[in-house]
Amino acid sequence: KSEEFDTVFLIGADYMPQPAFPNIIASYKRRLYVSTSRARQRLFLVVNGNGPIVNPILSSIPSHLYREVVWAPQRSENDVFA
Repeated sequence: KSEEFDTVFLIGADYMPQPAFPNIIASYKRRLYVSTSRARQRLFLVVNGNGPIVNPILSSIPSHLYREVVWAPQRSENDVFA
């Protein structure tokens, strides 16, 4: 077994290429399992917060097994937007 870590961050956990053919889903499941099994204490699945999770694997996780944390950057009146 590979090295384990106290905390693991999986960035872009909700990303799944489209169209999601069966071989792509199987490959994604293997990578997700390997990534998540390296966490000893904490696992953070970082997803795009701009919409619902459309990943069938992540959206099937029962809500009592995770805690959702939402982060939004603070904006000041000095911020300039193009």
